[in-house]
Amino acid sequence: MNLLSRLKEIEARCSAIRAESEQEGADLEALASEAKDLQEERTDIIKEMERRNTLNSVMNDGGANVIKDFVPTEERTYTAASPEYREAFFANLLGREMTKEQRAAWVHTTTNTAAVVPTETVNAIWDLISEQHSIIDDVTIYRSGTVMEVIKHTEIAQGKAKKVAENAANEDEKN
Repeated sequence: MNLLSRLKEIEARCSAIRAESEQEGADLEALASEAKDLQEERTDIIKEMERRNTLNSVMNDGGANVIKDFVPTEERTYTAASPEYREAFFANLLGREMTKEQRAAWVHTTTNTAAVVPTETVNAIWDLISEQHSIIDDVTIYRSGTVMEVIKHTEIAQGKAKKVAENAANEDEKN
């Protein structure tokens, strides 16, 4: 509670106690006890305010620096999906200057890899390919994040094709 507002409340109650004590039939013992408690609380509040003023004067005289705001700093992690990285990617592609935030996103994301294409851009490319080329619907696309290799045979290492009977294998063919 604010000390000044409590002090004003105590003063107002003390005035009310004075008025009540002058009325006939007032419980003087209860009023005296309440007045005594209020005076003690008032004294404690005044001492507390004096201590705070003393502390503030020491601090303001150069005794120490007081940090007034305890605002936590935001630790930001950038990925290929973040909009800052996407902006940085295209700024780098166009050779433009990057803002401080774009530079942080670019450096954070490309430290251990080459220029990663932003996720939103990759998805847009795949959407365009899927819309324009119907054969893609017949292809299973694995977006596993790993490199998949498909071996393409360009020649047969041993043996040439020859005529064989139906359901019979060529004995000397190796792939």
